[in-house]
Amino acid sequence: MNKKLFAIQIVISSMLLSSCSSYYKSVSIDKMDAGRKEVPRKFAEVYLEKCADKDYTPFQGFNLSKKLERVITLDSLRKSCSWIEKKYGKVQVKELVSVHTYSRPADFMDVFNFKVATEKSKVPIFLHVGVYRDKNFIDIPFYFDGNENYLAARQKKYRMYKKKNK
Repeated sequence: MNKKLFAIQIVISSMLLSSCSSYYKSVSIDKMDAGRKEVPRKFAEVYLEKCADKDYTPFQGFNLSKKLERVITLDSLRKSCSWIEKKYGKVQVKELVSVHTYSRPADFMDVFNFKVATEKSKVPIFLHVGVYRDKNFIDIPFYFDGNENYLAARQKKYRMYKKKNK
């Protein structure tokens, strides 16, 4: 019985691992509409300006998903800005380096990966912003990381978590 269960686990694990590389795919930045690329950039810049100015008022002029609206409250924005200031100092969005999208499930969301310049960090830092293709709704992730590819970074963290909690 144990050998059968172990064999089933091996088969399932190998199937999952073989599909990991197809979990996401890159989107060509050159073929993307300039307006679509500008939406997450402007949102990131406005977010960081609000942090620098200590302006915790609601965002105007952006389509925010309901999930993101629930997350970005006055208190959470204050905490987020404080964390960004403490960890990175002044942050400035430099350039869009890549865009990735999930392969499965096809939820029509792209993750825009921007290289940012920070006051305190000497290593390259990237800001990841999620944007739905439908009317450019901005959603989670809004996430700083040392890895350019947000989706690969999430996979890596998940694998490390699973390995640690075996």
